[in-house]
Amino acid sequence: MAILVLAASQLLFSLLTDAKYESTEMLALVPDMALAIYLMVIALTTDRFWPLWAAAFQSVAVLTHLAVLAMPHMMPTAYAVAQGLWLYGVLIALVLGIRSVKTGVTNPVDGRVSPS
Repeated sequence: MAILVLAASQLLFSLLTDAKYESTEMLALVPDMALAIYLMVIALTTDRFWPLWAAAFQSVAVLTHLAVLAMPHMMPTAYAVAQGLWLYGVLIALVLGIRSVKTGVTNPVDGRVSPS
């Protein structure tokens, strides 16, 4: 479900805006915040590791938007790169989560195996 929300927000953003990253992109901020909240709820209600990582990366993406609100003269290139960079962290966490379901490992750090 999280990947669908992520994909929908990126598609909506690209269709509805001509992003220049010269100021805070509100059409990107709103779905990014919604996804961050959604991932935080998942992270707080599960024993899996990946939602916590995904929520952390997505929260940093939201903080990037807020930093541009606080510093409106931020370089547009830096803003655009920062937005794309944190998305990779969310996707990597999601891939690791899918992999953990296949292997049955709940936490790859200590090797705990989920009960079957």
